[in-house]
Parts: sequence; C-alpha cells; structure tokens
Amino acid sequence: MIKMKNQNNINIAIFMSSKDVNSISYKNSIEQLIKKISSFNVKVLVGNGSDGIAKNLCEIARINNLEILSIITPDEQGYEFAYEKLTVTTIADRKKLFYDLADLFIVLPGGLGTIDEFFTTLNELKSKKSNKKIVLFNLDNFFNPLIMLLDQLVSHELLKQKHINYLLIENDINNLVDKLELNQYLR
Repeated sequence: MIKMKNQNNINIAIFMSSKDVNSISYKNSIEQLIKKISSFNVKVLVGNGSDGIAKNLCEIARINNLEILSIITPDEQGYEFAYEKLTVTTIADRKKLFYDLADLFIVLPGGLGTIDEFFTTLNELKSKKSNKKIVLFNLDNFFNPLIMLLDQLVSHELLKQKHINYLLIENDINNLVDKLELNQYLR
C-alpha cells in the first residue's frame, strides 16, 4: 500500500540510469545525496531500482533506513526488491504516478528513460501550472547540451521562459544537499 503524502513525509522522485556507471564522482555524489536526504522524513520514488546505478542508490538508501518506493512495470516483475514496490501497467502510468506522488523531482545523469521522464515531468508541470520543481543535477556538465537545447527553444520562442523556471540546475552536490536541508526546493 502506498503511503500518500502527509505533513511529515515528502516524496522525492529520483530519475537516473539503470545502467552501471563507472564514474567515481557519480557514485560518490549519489551516496552523498542519499545519506543527506536519509536524515529527512522523505520517501524516495524510483523506477526499476534493481539494476545499475539505480540499484546502488536503493542499496545506499536501504542501508541508511530511507523509505523507498519502486514503481515498476510487469516486465520488471522478476527482480528481487528489498523495499516497497508498486506495479503499474505501462511506463506512461509510472510517469503519471511519479508526477502525482512526488513533491520534488531530482534528475541525475541517465539515458533515454531518464530524459523521457525529465521532459514528461517538465511538460506536466507546465500544463498544470504546478509549484513543484525539478532539480537537474548537472554532474560533470553532463546536462549542458540539454540546457543549451532548452535555451535554444526559448530563444526561438518555442518554449516560454516561465516554463523553464520549474527547472533548477545544480552543478555541485554540496549545493544540492544544502538546499535540500534548508527546504529551498519546496518553496
């Protein structure tokens, strides 16, 4: 059973790669992020947390007693999960549930699925005029091409600047965790 939002529990959706990543800075940043947010009363929402860097994140979260909800599709059923899971029918259903449950979205470097989740969430925020935010963690300038694309869309008037305001870009994990601690992303 999913615990819906309450006064004491903030749901943070984290979009990231389910592939193995060899970057030490990526792994260290994830560990630092999870250790920091485990000191708050939050639940982390992830997709398939049984592979790659997503699995690493979930293992660190579990070790730090952080509540995790993995929202999976039927094709991900065979994996072992040491935390709460919810099965939805499609990826579209998963993205909708992420949007409905999360108070904040953190996007870590990832592949096509991560980029899809990012754009779907940004579009939902734009469409629903939400006060939720997306934190784009630009580790080692990974998202610079995406940021340039968004700037290009704005400069060609294909996207309004006010819609980019849902997006907060952080290049440094220390800044990200400090702002989480001060609750600045949820204002």
